[in-house]
Amino acid sequence: MGLSILVTDLVAIVTIKKSELFKSHKSSQNYDLFRLFFMTLVQILNLYWITKMLWRRASFILNI
Repeated sequence: MGLSILVTDLVAIVTIKKSELFKSHKSSQNYDLFRLFFMTLVQILNLYWITKMLWRRASFILNI
């Protein structure tokens, strides 16, 4: 759980740094759209993992 969040945070940091390098490029608008899509995907995956882990803990505590 913690490792997946760490990896996604590192990927996000690298993506943001790459976008700063591409700012002078003419294709920066397309790159920003790709980055927005990618960051949204990362957030959805994070929410999925958090929900999965919370459900496991809740079902273990409640013995469902």
